[in-house]
Amino acid sequence: MNLLLAVLFAGTAFTASIGPLILYTPVFPFFPDLKQHHVIIVPGSHNSAYAFDFTPVDQSSIKTKLDLLFGKSVPGEIRILRIPDVTGDLDIAGVWETINGEPRTSKISDGKILRLIQRTRSWNTEMNMYTHNCQHFSAFMQGLFA
Repeated sequence: MNLLLAVLFAGTAFTASIGPLILYTPVFPFFPDLKQHHVIIVPGSHNSAYAFDFTPVDQSSIKTKLDLLFGKSVPGEIRILRIPDVTGDLDIAGVWETINGEPRTSKISDGKILRLIQRTRSWNTEMNMYTHNCQHFSAFMQGLFA
């Protein structure tokens, strides 16, 4: 992942003029080459960025996994993760470990990101593996920038 970010950000400031980027990540940790999960990276101010994703609320539950597999809808959530510095040699794995799962909307002061968060509130958070998933959410997010 470091290489991807280095290529995206090398030699340029990560500014608000850049639109959202889709980061393709593994769905299963035991099968890292199956990169079907979409995380949307949105530039913030002062070399920061915000990651948005849509995921089941209880990801580790066997029941949730089976329900998804068999086409049932489960409660989902939009996660908003702040990446404080996207310049230099960024260890994105370390950044994700320190902020993963901890929504920081109360600490966000970037007006553009706050407005974007407000616009995501219209997203239906019932997740369905086949008809309403993270890839649909990434398309929805890209539409907010069109």
